[in-house]
Amino acid sequence: MPERNCFSWNNVISSLVRNGFEREAVELFSACSALLDVEVGRGSHGLAVKIGLEKNIYVGDALLCMYAKCGRIEDAIRAFGDLPDPNEVSFTAMIHGLAQTDRVTEAVDMFRLMCRQGIPIDAISLSSVLGVCSSGGYDESSLYSCGGGHSCILQGQQVHSLLIKLGCRSDLHLNNAIIHMYAKNRDTNSAEMIFRNLSEISVVTWNLMIVGYRNKFESDKAIRYMQRMQCCGFQPNEVTFINALVACVTSGNVEMAIQVLAGMLFPTVSSWNVMLSGYFQSENHIEVIKHFQKMQFLGVRPDRTSLPSILSSCAALEVAGNADVYVTSGLITMYSNCGKIELAKLILHKIPKLDIVCWNSMMAGLVLNSLDIEASVLFNKIRQMETLPTESSYGTMLSCCSKFRSSVYGRQVHAQIAKDGYADNVCVESALVHMYCKYGDIDDARRFFDMMPYKNTVTWICTDRLWT
Repeated sequence: MPERNCFSWNNVISSLVRNGFEREAVELFSACSALLDVEVGRGSHGLAVKIGLEKNIYVGDALLCMYAKCGRIEDAIRAFGDLPDPNEVSFTAMIHGLAQTDRVTEAVDMFRLMCRQGIPIDAISLSSVLGVCSSGGYDESSLYSCGGGHSCILQGQQVHSLLIKLGCRSDLHLNNAIIHMYAKNRDTNSAEMIFRNLSEISVVTWNLMIVGYRNKFESDKAIRYMQRMQCCGFQPNEVTFINALVACVTSGNVEMAIQVLAGMLFPTVSSWNVMLSGYFQSENHIEVIKHFQKMQFLGVRPDRTSLPSILSSCAALEVAGNADVYVTSGLITMYSNCGKIELAKLILHKIPKLDIVCWNSMMAGLVLNSLDIEASVLFNKIRQMETLPTESSYGTMLSCCSKFRSSVYGRQVHAQIAKDGYADNVCVESALVHMYCKYGDIDDARRFFDMMPYKNTVTWICTDRLWT
Protein backbone atom coordinates (compact mmCIF):
# COMPACT_ATOMS: atom_id res chain seq x y z
CA MET A 1 0.00 0.00 0.00
CA PRO A 2 1.46 3.42 -0.90
CA GLU A 3 -0.39 4.96 2.06
CA ARG A 4 -1.56 3.49 5.33
CA ASN A 5 -4.12 5.11 7.60
CA CYS A 6 -5.56 4.30 11.00
CA PHE A 7 -8.25 2.07 9.45
CA SER A 8 -5.74 -0.12 7.57
CA TRP A 9 -3.42 -0.49 10.59
CA ASN A 10 -6.33 -1.39 12.86
CA ASN A 11 -7.69 -4.00 10.44
CA VAL A 12 -4.37 -5.83 10.33
CA ILE A 13 -3.87 -5.69 14.11
CA SER A 14 -7.44 -6.92 14.76
CA SER A 15 -6.98 -9.80 12.31
CA LEU A 16 -3.75 -10.87 14.03
CA VAL A 17 -5.38 -10.85 17.48
CA ARG A 18 -8.46 -12.76 16.26
CA ASN A 19 -6.24 -15.46 14.79
CA GLY A 20 -4.08 -15.89 17.89
CA PHE A 21 -1.02 -13.89 16.75
CA GLU A 22 -0.87 -11.63 19.81
CA ARG A 23 2.93 -11.16 19.70
CA GLU A 24 2.81 -10.06 16.06
CA ALA A 25 -0.08 -7.73 16.88
CA VAL A 26 1.96 -6.08 19.66
CA GLU A 27 4.94 -5.61 17.32
CA LEU A 28 2.71 -4.10 14.63
CA PHE A 29 1.05 -1.84 17.19
CA SER A 30 4.47 -0.56 18.31
CA ALA A 31 5.39 0.13 14.68
CA CYS A 32 2.14 2.03 14.24
CA SER A 33 2.85 4.18 17.31
CA ALA A 34 6.31 4.97 15.93
CA LEU A 35 4.66 6.95 13.11
CA LEU A 36 4.19 9.85 15.59
CA ASP A 37 0.85 10.66 13.97
CA VAL A 38 -1.30 11.45 16.98
CA GLU A 39 -4.59 10.76 15.14
CA VAL A 40 -3.40 7.33 14.02
CA GLY A 41 -2.10 6.81 17.56
CA ARG A 42 -5.48 7.66 19.14
CA GLY A 43 -7.23 5.25 16.80
CA SER A 44 -4.74 2.52 17.70
CA HIS A 45 -5.20 3.33 21.39
CA GLY A 46 -8.93 2.78 21.01
CA LEU A 47 -8.28 -0.50 19.22
CA ALA A 48 -5.90 -1.61 22.00
CA VAL A 49 -8.66 -1.07 24.57
CA LYS A 50 -11.20 -2.83 22.34
CA ILE A 51 -9.13 -5.99 21.87
CA GLY A 52 -7.70 -6.06 25.41
CA LEU A 53 -4.09 -5.01 24.75
CA GLU A 54 -4.14 -1.80 26.77
CA LYS A 55 -2.55 -3.51 29.82
CA ASN A 56 0.25 -5.03 27.75
CA ILE A 57 3.51 -3.36 28.83
CA TYR A 58 4.87 -3.14 25.26
CA VAL A 59 1.69 -1.60 23.92
CA GLY A 60 1.49 0.73 26.92
CA ASP A 61 5.08 1.86 26.42
CA ALA A 62 4.48 2.40 22.70
CA LEU A 63 1.41 4.52 23.47
CA LEU A 64 3.24 6.47 26.14
CA CYS A 65 6.22 7.18 23.84
CA MET A 66 3.91 8.17 21.00
CA TYR A 67 1.98 10.70 23.10
CA ALA A 68 5.15 12.07 24.70
CA LYS A 69 6.95 12.53 21.36
CA CYS A 70 3.88 14.18 19.87
CA GLY A 71 3.84 16.67 22.75
CA ARG A 72 0.52 15.35 24.13
CA ILE A 73 1.85 15.13 27.67
CA GLU A 74 -1.54 14.86 29.42
CA ASP A 75 -2.39 11.83 27.28
CA ALA A 76 1.04 10.41 28.08
CA ILE A 77 0.42 10.85 31.81
CA ARG A 78 -2.90 9.01 31.50
CA ALA A 79 -1.26 6.21 29.52
CA PHE A 80 1.43 5.96 32.21
CA GLY A 81 -1.24 5.76 34.93
CA ASP A 82 -2.94 2.87 33.11
CA LEU A 83 0.21 0.71 33.21
CA PRO A 84 0.04 -1.92 35.97
CA ASP A 85 3.85 -2.19 36.29
CA PRO A 86 5.76 0.66 34.60
CA ASN A 87 9.32 -0.29 33.63
CA GLU A 88 12.49 1.72 32.87
CA VAL A 89 11.22 2.48 29.34
CA SER A 90 7.98 3.89 30.72
CA PHE A 91 9.73 6.12 33.27
CA THR A 92 12.39 7.32 30.84
CA ALA A 93 9.77 8.24 28.22
CA MET A 94 7.83 10.18 30.85
CA ILE A 95 10.94 12.03 32.09
CA HIS A 96 11.86 13.00 28.54
CA GLY A 97 8.29 14.00 27.63
CA LEU A 98 7.86 16.14 30.74
CA ALA A 99 11.20 17.86 30.15
CA GLN A 100 10.33 18.56 26.51
CA THR A 101 7.14 20.33 27.59
CA ASP A 102 8.99 22.41 30.25
CA ARG A 103 7.46 20.50 33.17
CA VAL A 104 10.88 20.22 34.78
CA THR A 105 9.72 19.78 38.37
CA GLU A 106 7.49 16.84 37.44
CA ALA A 107 10.31 15.31 35.37
CA VAL A 108 12.66 15.31 38.39
CA ASP A 109 9.88 13.97 40.62
CA MET A 110 9.35 11.16 38.10
CA PHE A 111 13.05 10.25 38.31
CA ARG A 112 12.84 10.19 42.12
CA LEU A 113 9.80 7.92 41.95
CA MET A 114 11.72 5.66 39.59
CA CYS A 115 14.57 5.40 42.13
CA ARG A 116 12.20 4.79 45.05
CA GLN A 117 10.41 1.98 43.24
CA GLY A 118 13.69 0.22 42.50
CA ILE A 119 13.36 0.52 38.73
CA PRO A 120 16.75 -0.22 37.09
CA ILE A 121 18.59 3.00 36.22
CA ASP A 122 20.38 2.86 32.87
CA ALA A 123 22.42 5.29 30.79
CA ILE A 124 19.33 6.50 28.90
CA SER A 125 17.39 7.45 32.04
CA LEU A 126 20.47 9.13 33.55
CA SER A 127 21.02 11.09 30.35
CA SER A 128 17.36 12.17 30.33
CA VAL A 129 17.41 13.49 33.88
CA LEU A 130 20.74 15.25 33.31
CA GLY A 131 19.07 16.97 30.37
CA VAL A 132 16.34 18.09 32.76
CA CYS A 133 18.95 19.50 35.15
CA SER A 134 20.48 21.41 32.23
CA SER A 135 17.19 22.98 31.19
CA GLY A 136 17.07 25.40 34.10
CA GLY A 137 20.21 27.14 32.91
CA TYR A 138 21.65 30.01 34.95
CA ASP A 139 18.57 32.15 35.21
CA GLU A 140 18.16 33.00 38.91
CA SER A 141 14.39 32.86 38.60
CA SER A 142 14.58 29.19 37.60
CA LEU A 143 17.06 28.01 40.22
CA TYR A 144 14.28 26.15 42.02
CA SER A 145 12.64 24.78 38.89
CA CYS A 146 14.01 21.27 39.35
CA GLY A 147 11.63 20.39 42.15
CA GLY A 148 11.97 19.48 45.81
CA GLY A 149 13.22 22.95 46.76
CA HIS A 150 16.64 22.28 45.22
CA SER A 151 18.43 24.08 42.41
CA CYS A 152 19.06 22.47 39.04
CA ILE A 153 22.79 22.42 39.70
CA LEU A 154 22.31 20.61 43.02
CA GLN A 155 20.02 18.06 41.39
CA GLY A 156 22.62 17.59 38.68
CA GLN A 157 25.34 17.02 41.26
CA GLN A 158 23.21 14.35 42.93
CA VAL A 159 22.65 12.60 39.59
CA HIS A 160 26.40 12.87 38.95
CA SER A 161 27.07 11.10 42.26
CA LEU A 162 24.54 8.39 41.39
CA LEU A 163 26.23 7.91 38.05
CA ILE A 164 29.59 7.30 39.74
CA LYS A 165 27.95 4.94 42.24
CA LEU A 166 26.43 2.90 39.42
CA GLY A 167 29.82 2.61 37.71
CA CYS A 168 28.88 4.60 34.60
CA ARG A 169 31.69 7.15 34.78
CA SER A 170 33.41 5.80 31.64
CA ASP A 171 30.34 6.31 29.42
CA LEU A 172 31.23 9.10 26.96
CA HIS A 173 27.61 10.04 26.24
CA LEU A 174 26.88 10.40 29.96
CA ASN A 175 30.07 12.37 30.56
CA ASN A 176 29.05 14.74 27.80
CA ALA A 177 25.64 15.10 29.45
CA ILE A 178 27.34 15.94 32.78
CA ILE A 179 29.62 18.54 31.17
CA HIS A 180 26.58 20.00 29.41
CA MET A 181 24.71 20.21 32.71
CA TYR A 182 27.55 22.03 34.47
CA ALA A 183 28.23 24.28 31.46
CA LYS A 184 24.56 25.30 31.13
CA ASN A 185 24.56 26.21 34.82
CA ARG A 186 27.82 28.18 34.28
CA ASP A 187 29.81 25.97 36.62
CA THR A 188 32.76 25.79 34.24
CA ASN A 189 35.14 24.80 37.06
CA SER A 190 33.29 21.51 37.56
CA ALA A 191 33.00 21.04 33.80
CA GLU A 192 36.78 21.58 33.51
CA MET A 193 37.44 19.00 36.22
CA ILE A 194 35.29 16.39 34.47
CA PHE A 195 36.88 17.22 31.12
CA ARG A 196 40.44 16.83 32.40
CA ASN A 197 39.74 13.36 33.82
CA LEU A 198 38.01 11.90 30.76
CA SER A 199 39.67 8.88 29.17
CA GLU A 200 37.69 9.42 25.95
CA ILE A 201 36.80 12.74 24.29
CA SER A 202 34.79 13.55 21.17
CA VAL A 203 34.18 16.69 19.12
CA VAL A 204 30.89 17.00 21.04
CA THR A 205 32.85 17.16 24.31
CA TRP A 206 35.04 20.01 23.04
CA ASN A 207 31.98 21.84 21.73
CA LEU A 208 30.27 21.62 25.11
CA MET A 209 33.24 23.26 26.80
CA ILE A 210 33.22 26.03 24.20
CA VAL A 211 29.49 26.53 24.81
CA GLY A 212 30.16 26.77 28.55
CA TYR A 213 32.61 29.63 28.11
CA ARG A 214 30.36 31.19 25.50
CA ASN A 215 27.58 31.32 28.11
CA LYS A 216 29.97 33.05 30.52
CA PHE A 217 31.02 35.59 27.86
CA GLU A 218 34.63 34.41 28.11
CA SER A 219 35.59 34.47 24.44
CA ASP A 220 39.32 34.03 25.09
CA LYS A 221 38.80 30.69 26.83
CA ALA A 222 36.30 29.55 24.19
CA ILE A 223 38.84 30.28 21.42
CA ARG A 224 41.59 28.60 23.43
CA TYR A 225 39.52 25.41 23.61
CA MET A 226 38.94 25.50 19.85
CA GLN A 227 42.69 25.85 19.29
CA ARG A 228 43.42 23.05 21.76
CA MET A 229 41.01 20.67 20.06
CA GLN A 230 42.78 21.29 16.74
CA CYS A 231 46.18 20.67 18.35
CA CYS A 232 44.81 17.38 19.69
CA GLY A 233 43.81 16.26 16.19
CA PHE A 234 40.08 17.03 16.37
CA GLN A 235 38.53 18.83 13.40
CA PRO A 236 36.12 21.62 14.42
CA ASN A 237 32.68 21.32 12.84
CA GLU A 238 30.07 23.97 12.09
CA VAL A 239 28.77 23.82 15.67
CA THR A 240 32.28 24.55 16.96
CA PHE A 241 32.78 27.56 14.72
CA ILE A 242 29.33 29.04 15.32
CA ASN A 243 29.69 28.78 19.11
CA ALA A 244 33.17 30.31 18.92
CA LEU A 245 31.76 33.13 16.79
CA VAL A 246 28.87 33.70 19.22
CA ALA A 247 31.34 33.72 22.14
CA CYS A 248 33.41 36.43 20.44
CA VAL A 249 30.45 38.53 19.33
CA THR A 250 28.61 38.44 22.68
CA SER A 251 31.85 39.39 24.44
CA GLY A 252 32.30 42.31 22.07
CA ASN A 253 35.46 40.77 20.58
CA VAL A 254 34.57 41.30 16.93
CA GLU A 255 38.19 41.23 15.76
CA MET A 256 38.59 37.70 17.10
CA ALA A 257 35.29 36.75 15.44
CA ILE A 258 36.72 37.91 12.09
CA GLN A 259 39.72 35.60 12.61
CA VAL A 260 37.41 32.67 13.42
CA LEU A 261 35.32 33.32 10.30
CA ALA A 262 38.50 33.51 8.19
CA GLY A 263 39.48 30.06 9.48
CA MET A 264 36.32 28.44 8.09
CA LEU A 265 36.64 26.78 4.69
CA PHE A 266 32.95 27.12 3.84
CA PRO A 267 31.21 29.57 6.20
CA THR A 268 27.48 28.87 6.24
CA VAL A 269 24.74 31.47 6.31
CA SER A 270 24.42 30.86 10.09
CA SER A 271 28.05 31.88 10.57
CA TRP A 272 27.60 35.02 8.52
CA ASN A 273 24.44 35.86 10.45
CA VAL A 274 26.41 35.79 13.71
CA MET A 275 28.83 38.33 12.23
CA LEU A 276 26.01 40.53 10.93
CA SER A 277 24.37 40.44 14.35
CA GLY A 278 27.66 41.27 16.09
CA TYR A 279 28.33 44.32 13.94
CA PHE A 280 24.73 45.44 14.25
CA GLN A 281 24.80 45.18 18.04
CA SER A 282 28.00 47.24 18.13
CA GLU A 283 26.26 49.77 15.82
CA ASN A 284 28.88 49.30 13.12
CA HIS A 285 26.30 49.46 10.35
CA ILE A 286 28.77 49.99 7.52
CA GLU A 287 30.46 46.68 8.37
CA VAL A 288 27.06 44.98 8.40
CA ILE A 289 26.55 46.03 4.80
CA LYS A 290 30.12 45.20 3.77
CA HIS A 291 29.84 41.68 5.22
CA PHE A 292 26.44 41.27 3.61
CA GLN A 293 27.97 42.14 0.25
CA LYS A 294 30.86 39.76 0.87
CA MET A 295 28.31 36.99 1.47
CA GLN A 296 26.92 37.73 -1.97
CA PHE A 297 30.36 37.72 -3.57
CA LEU A 298 31.02 34.26 -2.11
CA GLY A 299 27.63 32.95 -3.23
CA VAL A 300 26.10 32.57 0.25
CA ARG A 301 22.40 33.35 0.07
CA PRO A 302 20.88 35.12 3.09
CA ASP A 303 17.92 33.80 5.04
CA ARG A 304 15.19 35.42 7.11
CA THR A 305 17.71 36.00 9.94
CA SER A 306 20.07 37.97 7.70
CA LEU A 307 17.57 40.48 6.35
CA PRO A 308 16.53 42.25 9.60
CA SER A 309 20.17 43.15 10.29
CA ILE A 310 20.77 44.60 6.84
CA LEU A 311 17.46 46.51 6.75
CA SER A 312 17.97 47.90 10.26
CA SER A 313 21.51 48.97 9.39
CA CYS A 314 20.27 50.66 6.22
CA ALA A 315 17.69 52.54 8.28
CA ALA A 316 20.32 53.55 10.86
CA LEU A 317 22.70 54.83 8.18
CA GLU A 318 19.90 56.80 6.53
CA VAL A 319 19.14 58.53 9.84
CA ALA A 320 22.86 59.26 10.22
CA GLY A 321 22.98 60.86 6.77
CA ASN A 322 24.96 58.09 5.03
CA ALA A 323 22.19 56.96 2.70
CA ASP A 324 24.03 58.05 -0.44
CA VAL A 325 26.43 55.06 -0.47
CA TYR A 326 25.95 52.35 2.09
CA VAL A 327 22.18 52.31 2.30
CA THR A 328 21.91 52.18 -1.49
CA SER A 329 24.50 49.41 -1.84
CA GLY A 330 22.96 47.50 1.07
CA LEU A 331 19.48 47.60 -0.45
CA ILE A 332 20.83 46.58 -3.88
CA THR A 333 22.59 43.64 -2.26
CA MET A 334 19.53 42.62 -0.27
CA TYR A 335 17.13 42.69 -3.23
CA SER A 336 19.66 40.88 -5.45
CA ASN A 337 20.05 38.11 -2.88
CA CYS A 338 16.27 37.77 -2.73
CA GLY A 339 16.07 37.41 -6.52
CA LYS A 340 14.36 40.83 -6.85
CA ILE A 341 16.88 42.08 -9.40
CA GLU A 342 14.47 44.55 -11.04
CA LEU A 343 13.96 46.30 -7.70
CA ALA A 344 17.74 46.43 -7.27
CA LYS A 345 18.07 48.07 -10.71
CA LEU A 346 15.30 50.54 -9.83
CA ILE A 347 17.16 51.64 -6.70
CA LEU A 348 20.38 52.04 -8.71
CA HIS A 349 18.73 54.24 -11.35
CA LYS A 350 16.95 56.43 -8.80
CA ILE A 351 20.17 57.55 -7.09
CA PRO A 352 21.63 60.60 -8.88
CA LYS A 353 25.17 60.17 -7.53
CA LEU A 354 26.70 56.69 -7.31
CA ASP A 355 30.16 55.47 -6.37
CA ILE A 356 32.02 52.22 -7.00
CA VAL A 357 30.48 50.55 -3.91
CA CYS A 358 27.00 50.77 -5.45
CA TRP A 359 28.23 49.70 -8.88
CA ASN A 360 29.99 46.68 -7.35
CA SER A 361 26.80 45.68 -5.53
CA MET A 362 24.84 45.87 -8.77
CA MET A 363 27.42 43.83 -10.71
CA ALA A 364 27.53 41.16 -8.01
CA GLY A 365 23.72 41.03 -7.97
CA LEU A 366 23.57 40.53 -11.73
CA VAL A 367 26.13 37.71 -11.61
CA LEU A 368 24.31 36.10 -8.70
CA ASN A 369 21.13 36.09 -10.75
CA SER A 370 22.92 34.63 -13.81
CA LEU A 371 22.70 37.90 -15.77
CA ASP A 372 26.34 37.69 -16.80
CA ILE A 373 26.04 39.65 -20.07
CA GLU A 374 24.37 42.55 -18.24
CA ALA A 375 27.12 42.43 -15.61
CA SER A 376 29.85 42.70 -18.26
CA VAL A 377 28.01 45.60 -19.95
CA LEU A 378 27.79 47.36 -16.57
CA PHE A 379 31.51 46.79 -15.99
CA ASN A 380 32.32 48.40 -19.34
CA LYS A 381 30.05 51.31 -18.45
CA ILE A 382 31.95 51.82 -15.19
CA ARG A 383 35.25 51.96 -17.07
CA GLN A 384 33.83 54.43 -19.62
CA MET A 385 32.80 56.68 -16.72
CA GLU A 386 36.46 56.70 -15.67
CA THR A 387 35.54 55.17 -12.31
CA LEU A 388 38.45 53.10 -11.04
CA PRO A 389 37.39 49.46 -10.47
CA THR A 390 38.30 47.86 -7.15
CA GLU A 391 39.38 44.31 -6.25
CA SER A 392 35.69 43.53 -5.67
CA SER A 393 34.87 44.78 -9.19
CA TYR A 394 37.51 42.57 -10.75
CA GLY A 395 36.65 39.58 -8.58
CA THR A 396 33.02 39.79 -9.68
CA MET A 397 33.95 40.25 -13.34
CA LEU A 398 36.33 37.29 -13.33
CA SER A 399 33.55 35.17 -11.82
CA CYS A 400 31.33 36.39 -14.64
CA CYS A 401 33.95 35.73 -17.34
CA SER A 402 34.46 32.17 -16.11
CA LYS A 403 30.93 31.39 -17.32
CA PHE A 404 31.61 32.52 -20.91
CA ARG A 405 32.59 29.94 -23.51
CA SER A 406 35.32 32.11 -25.00
CA SER A 407 38.32 33.24 -22.97
CA VAL A 408 38.81 36.45 -25.01
CA TYR A 409 36.90 38.76 -22.67
CA GLY A 410 38.41 37.16 -19.59
CA ARG A 411 41.92 37.74 -20.91
CA GLN A 412 41.05 41.38 -21.62
CA VAL A 413 39.90 41.80 -18.01
CA HIS A 414 43.13 40.10 -16.89
CA ALA A 415 45.17 42.63 -18.87
CA GLN A 416 43.22 45.48 -17.26
CA ILE A 417 43.89 44.00 -13.82
CA ALA A 418 47.64 44.03 -14.47
CA LYS A 419 47.42 47.62 -15.75
CA ASP A 420 45.51 48.80 -12.65
CA GLY A 421 47.95 47.13 -10.25
CA TYR A 422 45.71 44.40 -8.80
CA ALA A 423 47.77 41.48 -10.09
CA ASP A 424 49.21 40.79 -6.64
CA ASN A 425 45.87 40.87 -4.78
CA VAL A 426 45.14 37.40 -3.35
CA CYS A 427 41.38 37.59 -3.97
CA VAL A 428 41.83 38.73 -7.57
CA GLU A 429 44.56 36.15 -8.19
CA SER A 430 42.35 33.38 -6.79
CA ALA A 431 39.53 34.46 -9.10
CA LEU A 432 41.99 34.44 -12.04
CA VAL A 433 43.09 30.89 -11.27
CA HIS A 434 39.44 29.83 -10.99
CA MET A 435 38.61 31.48 -14.34
CA TYR A 436 41.43 29.77 -16.22
CA CYS A 437 40.47 26.44 -14.65
CA LYS A 438 36.93 26.96 -15.93
CA TYR A 439 38.30 27.64 -19.41
CA GLY A 440 40.20 24.37 -19.25
CA ASP A 441 43.51 26.25 -19.53
CA ILE A 442 45.17 24.29 -16.74
CA ASP A 443 48.71 25.33 -17.70
CA ASP A 444 48.00 29.06 -17.28
CA ALA A 445 45.99 28.39 -14.12
CA ARG A 446 48.86 26.42 -12.62
CA ARG A 447 51.40 29.08 -13.67
CA PHE A 448 49.43 31.87 -11.95
CA PHE A 449 48.89 29.66 -8.93
CA ASP A 450 52.63 28.97 -8.57
CA MET A 451 53.41 32.69 -8.93
CA MET A 452 51.09 33.72 -6.10
CA PRO A 453 53.13 34.96 -3.10
CA TYR A 454 50.26 34.25 -0.70
CA LYS A 455 47.39 31.77 -0.88
CA ASN A 456 44.28 31.65 1.30
CA THR A 457 41.55 29.02 1.68
CA VAL A 458 39.59 30.48 -1.26
CA THR A 459 42.66 29.99 -3.47
CA TRP A 460 42.87 26.30 -2.67
CA ILE A 461 39.15 25.82 -3.21
CA CYS A 462 39.44 27.48 -6.63
CA THR A 463 42.23 25.13 -7.72
CA ASP A 464 40.43 21.80 -7.40
CA ARG A 465 40.80 21.14 -11.13
CA LEU A 466 44.60 21.55 -10.97
CA TRP A 467 44.96 18.33 -9.02
CA THR A 468 42.46 16.10 -10.87
